[in-house]
Amino acid sequence: MGVLALPVAGPWCKIADAIRYALKVKPKFAFPVHDGMLQKERVGGAHRIPDLVLAKNDIKFIAMNAGDEIEF
Repeated sequence: MGVLALPVAGPWCKIADAIRYALKVKPKFAFPVHDGMLQKERVGGAHRIPDLVLAKNDIKFIAMNAGDEIEF
């Protein structure tokens, strides 16, 4: 798989489960979804933790801001 939209926030979402899923699927790239509900000062861990873990497994985690465009 090339690109994974990875849910990182939500009342139903555990970041550890999302990371385990990404490690199982093994995309080249992952970007966060459902993080728009987080306040800016609280988004840190939802981006920092996946970035640290996935990078160690050769998965590039790309955090984006509203309106960003990225070509994979």
